[in-house]
Order: sequence, then structure tokens, then C-alpha cells
Amino acid sequence: MKQHRCGIDIGFPLEAFRHLEVRHHESPQKVVLSSADAQIVSDEFIMRFQTWTLVPWNRSDTFVEQLAKEDYMHDICVHGRLAGYPDGSKVTDHMISRVALLENGEDCQTRLFQCPYCYMDYMVDAKDFGEQGFAVITTKWVNFGPGRESPDIKWRCHGTRYKDRLDVNEAAGHWGDICADFETQAEPSLEDLTYENERRLFSTRKRRTITRAPDGRIWRWSGGARWFLDPPNSSPSIWERWLW
Repeated sequence: MKQHRCGIDIGFPLEAFRHLEVRHHESPQKVVLSSADAQIVSDEFIMRFQTWTLVPWNRSDTFVEQLAKEDYMHDICVHGRLAGYPDGSKVTDHMISRVALLENGEDCQTRLFQCPYCYMDYMVDAKDFGEQGFAVITTKWVNFGPGRESPDIKWRCHGTRYKDRLDVNEAAGHWGDICADFETQAEPSLEDLTYENERRLFSTRKRRTITRAPDGRIWRWSGGARWFLDPPNSSPSIWERWLW
């Protein structure tokens, strides 16, 4: 934000906040792809995070059971994780619902949800890939505010100690504005990002330092079950809290 206000010699360019990684899990079996990108809208820093979780159909029951038992591991902000939402809903409830709709061959209109405690919009969707399994897709838009020296509500509300009821009421009034503001100037658009991430999900990755996939993508293996799309534009540790 300092670079945005003061010039190119200060701070980091927006490109530094672009990130994409993939993890292959064995127990339970799944592939998780996560991406992050940023925009400055009306002098405020907003980030978009999208996560794909690909699961074999023969592991769907195990996946749903894990969502129900370990819901705190899948929440997408600290408030669902610590206190839950006032209406009793959870992100994992939406994920389980989407899987059930897929299993029944039903369509469901994608809805935009809001956290009542912080400046975040999110949506949950799912897609059937036949013999390759199914994927649950979560996308969230987070407003971190203008980044001034004195943090305002849009920054403070994302912290784990955030409990002030007056601030909660202030944060609860955004109702989809964050997503709309970001997407009006997003490059790539949400549609394009979703399309590209789907292709990246099925790209070839091997357990070696560099994989040059047939689709032209270059993957860097970090050891274990983790890959990054080359070139890596940010340190993985920066987004650990937000991507998983």
C-alpha cells in the first residue's frame, strides 16, 4: 500500500502476492490446489483466495466424515474456527451440502456468503469429474483495508483476538461488496481463474525438483507432497494461514 500511495521504490508490487501451490494427501486421499492474488480497490487492499479439493468418489464418505468431525481445519476465517457464526452455519456445512447435491445429480445455484465478524465474502461450489472424482471449490475475498500506520477495523477484524461487539456490527454491513469491488477490475476474472485452476489441478506433477508438464506448466517440488507453479512469486509461509 505504501508503494501504491508513494511510488515504486517502496513496498512490494501486487505481483508479489500472487501464489499457487498444490498438495497431494494420502490419508485421506485428496489433492488440494490453492491460489491467491490481490487488487487495490478504492485505496484498499483486497485479496482473492481459491481452493480446490479433489477427492475420489470412493472416498467421498470419508471426506464428508472428516469435514463433520474436523470442521475447524476447513474454516476459512478465524471466526468460524473460534466461535462459529450467529446463525449456526459453517463453511463445512456448505461443503457437505454441495457434495450431497452432486451425489444426487442435483444442481444448486452458487450463493455468496459473508462472515458477520470480518470483511470477507466467500462462496462454495462443487464439480463432478466422473471417474476422476469430484472437487469442492471455495473462493473468498478478504478486505485488509488501506494499510495505514494505525490499523482500522478492516485490518483488526481478521485477528484472533477480535471480539468487540461494536466492531462486529460495523463489519457485518458489507454484504457482498468485497467480492463485487474486486471482480469489477479483476485480472483474471473469477471465471477465467476458475477455469485455469481446474486445468492446473489435473496438470502433471512428479516428485523431482522440476516437472515440465505436457500442458506447458512448470512445477517446482518442495519435497514431501507439495508443488509450486513456477515462477514462485511469494513465500509459501506468508499465506499458510489463509490458504489452508
